[in-house]
Parts: sequence; structure tokens; C-alpha cells
Amino acid sequence: MLQRVQSIFLFLIIVLSVLLSIVPFQKVSTYETSFLVSLKPDTVPGMTKSFILLPVIINHLIAVLALIALFMFKNRKLQMKLCLLIALVSAILTAFLYMFNYVEVKDSNDNVSGFYIGSYFPIAMIVFSIMARMYIKKDEELVRSADRIR
Repeated sequence: MLQRVQSIFLFLIIVLSVLLSIVPFQKVSTYETSFLVSLKPDTVPGMTKSFILLPVIINHLIAVLALIALFMFKNRKLQMKLCLLIALVSAILTAFLYMFNYVEVKDSNDNVSGFYIGSYFPIAMIVFSIMARMYIKKDEELVRSADRIR
């Protein structure tokens, strides 16, 4: 059923994934210029597009997995597995975003880097997917207990 609590968490994962494509996740300042880095390939001056392509693909994969899990409400076991997969892929995305920050700062001595709100979205996606899995598991236990009573 789409009006359950876990559906809200899965929908929030989709919203955060879409927002991560728009909102910058890092600010890099040098002596000459300052720019915001987001998952759009054209926002990173001097960086190859292939370096930022993998986090973009992972971000879209998270959104698609959350959308699939949102509509798998009749198969709760598969929905729980998808929630764990979303958490794992979100952890990988978090690692890529923080690795990107380390690489960007390490390449030049005059770079000063800081995180923006978008860098915390993958962490929130991990939390929301674990919470969705927790509520799906509660529903599964409720259904099993109701079956035992009959």
C-alpha cells in the first residue's frame, strides 16, 4: 500500500536523489576564482566528464531502485532486499563524493574546499532506506502474526 510510512521514506530517497542532481555538494575556492561543484558535468572546470559520470550513474540508479521498491509493496521480502541495496549503493555514492573532494583538494595546494548541503543527501538516503526496511519488516511480522491466528 502506497500510504505506508515506508513509502514516504522511499519517496524521500527519490526526492533527495533528484535534488542531488541539482544542488551543489561542494565549493572549491582558489585565489583567482570560486565555484560550486554539482553532479552536472559542466560545473567542474578543468575536470573530465568521465570522472563525474560514475556518481551521476550511481545517483540515477538509487532513484530507479527506490522507485521500483516503492511499487513492490506486495512482495515485502524483495522490497526489504531492495532497501538494503539502496543503502549499499548510497554508501558507495557517499564514498565517491567524499573521494572527489579529497582528489580536488589534493591536486593543487591553493584549493580550499568545503561541503555544501548536497554532500549530506547520500547519508540521508542511507538512513531513509534503513528506516524503510525497518517498517517493511514490521509489516511483514504483522502479516505473519495475523496468518498464525487464522
